[in-house]
Amino acid sequence: MKKIFHLALLIIFTTGAQAKTTSKKLLLEKLASGHMVADVTIKNFTSKFIIDTGSTSSVINKALVDRLALKAVESDSKIKGYAPGQAEYSMSQYSVKKLQIGDFLTTDVTFVEQDITAAFAGLTESPIGGILGQEILAAHGLLLDINNSTLSFPANSAFEGYTSIPMLISNIGLPVIELSINQKPVNMIIDSGAGEVMLDQKIAESENFGEIKFPEGMVGYDETGVERQIGLIEQGDISIGGQSFKRHLLVDDFSNLLEQINASRKKKVVGLIGLNVLSGLSALVDIKNQKLYIK
Repeated sequence: MKKIFHLALLIIFTTGAQAKTTSKKLLLEKLASGHMVADVTIKNFTSKFIIDTGSTSSVINKALVDRLALKAVESDSKIKGYAPGQAEYSMSQYSVKKLQIGDFLTTDVTFVEQDITAAFAGLTESPIGGILGQEILAAHGLLLDINNSTLSFPANSAFEGYTSIPMLISNIGLPVIELSINQKPVNMIIDSGAGEVMLDQKIAESENFGEIKFPEGMVGYDETGVERQIGLIEQGDISIGGQSFKRHLLVDDFSNLLEQINASRKKKVVGLIGLNVLSGLSALVDIKNQKLYIK
């Protein structure tokens, strides 16, 4: 059975995170799945958080909320969230005054709560504590180096030999780039929380990206651990920034997420660019300055 570790999240709210640091670079742990994790300390308790540019906001695992005895932010309305294969759902907010990520200190961070233990079971010996979304990278102005698994402050020398690709920030804060797949121009989310390239099933069918197969045992998991079937297009020709290579394409139901992203876009987003392509490009992701660097 091939287990697809991925939890794409669209969470509709804004955060006022403030950033300070005493270090220029943070080495992340790279898991066997390819995900990058950082040790995050909240209230003197440290746990592992996944670095996810495909999450609009940061997430804290329900188990960690209980462990830290955090109190939810009082609000008249719940925060809206969207994930593959699901309709809209609601979440509670939690405010953290101080968040330590290595030597990076972030204050006034608002998390949303989800029970993600089952979704990421098996990635690490201890449960994943949460997800650090793109707003944390933007608050610090941090550069995410996919191959070297680091977070650092951008320096001009870091970009020598790289090609700069403009990054568009969607109406709800997700990083998007233009590329082509199977000779079709597309827009895709840059998602360090996804292992592979993933297309929305309805779009893949209507735009005829290729024959979709549903291999036995190829499944994904929602945040509750419930399985769902994942489709496969065996041949994907991907071209970005003058580079071309072949990867297979995974297919899932992203319709509820993409409806939110595409509501005000002329060029529609069709899916996610994950770590297998980003690694092949030796990608540097600069959310604050809206650049993707490749070589």
